[in-house]
Amino acid sequence: MKIQFSDTNSKDIWDNHLLCAQFLRNYSGVSLLEDIQPEDITDETEKLRPFMGVEFAGDAVKKVHVHRPGDQPVYVVALLEHKSTVDYDITLQLLKYMVGIWIQYRNERNSEHSGTSTTKNFRYPLVIPIVYYEGKQPWTAAMRWGERVEFGEAFPEYVPDFTYQVIRLNRYTRKEILSKENEMSLVMLFNRIQSVEDMDITRWSKEDQETARRILAHAPEKVVELLAQMIYHFGQKIHASEEEIIDCVHNMEEKNMGVLWENMEKMDIQAERRNTSEARERLAEKEQELGEALETIAEDKKIIAEKDQTIAEDKKTIAEKDQAIAEKDQAIAALEAKVKELEHQS
Repeated sequence: MKIQFSDTNSKDIWDNHLLCAQFLRNYSGVSLLEDIQPEDITDETEKLRPFMGVEFAGDAVKKVHVHRPGDQPVYVVALLEHKSTVDYDITLQLLKYMVGIWIQYRNERNSEHSGTSTTKNFRYPLVIPIVYYEGKQPWTAAMRWGERVEFGEAFPEYVPDFTYQVIRLNRYTRKEILSKENEMSLVMLFNRIQSVEDMDITRWSKEDQETARRILAHAPEKVVELLAQMIYHFGQKIHASEEEIIDCVHNMEEKNMGVLWENMEKMDIQAERRNTSEARERLAEKEQELGEALETIAEDKKIIAEKDQTIAEDKKTIAEKDQAIAEKDQAIAALEAKVKELEHQS
């Protein structure tokens, strides 16, 4: 029987406010969010769509009620759509979100009480921009908007400026992620899977395995369903058979993480390892051949250069000898002319 899952992306994770709250508490590093619970979160993404357009369909905007004095919410802009490569225009994207949030907030307050935003004490809400980055390479994009503006450093007083949080998934070890002991830990571990070796739970320590099983045993069905979707699509990416994928999905649905990848380990992972090893050996051989060819070319160039230098020196020597002969011929001609002149005089 063929099963089907809709494609899973980071927005699916953030639409689950249990996972969203766990992520903000454990990874944002923002003290205002350290006690956030799922019921404190409201999704505002669709309200921002008229400002943003469809190009940002994978991102999320959350309004968060913080347990501090005052009733003004905090907004979290999360750019989440599988940012596995560095986006150097990220600050403009974030700025558009922030301005859209403030315009929307102003309009809502003014609709409640006309002219509210024009009063002295009116304040716009705090917006915390977060980028969830799954790539392995360092994040090298500008961290401040001012860095992207010409003459921004020379005239900072004229440039609106802000920074943002980058949550780098691959910065955290498996043990660090599992130490949170919540459902988001499992989701992040699955997001870290970028090769067949990454998914082999038998290579984990016994302590990590037990922690993962304990988390999964208490995970809500919605989270288990999300993890099953991730397994399904990963199985397709590594070209596992439909039977293998179904078996892994069923193991997840039954919360049986211990044998989750058992069949794929036997049939897929070892083959992938062999293929990778053989490819690396072939690449090493080609690199060695190329290195030897480059060395030969360098030696030939050196020999040619030495011969060219010898030829140039020989030409110089011949030219000097030709000049000497010419000077001797000239002296002989002068001497012969003198002799004739003396003969004539006598």
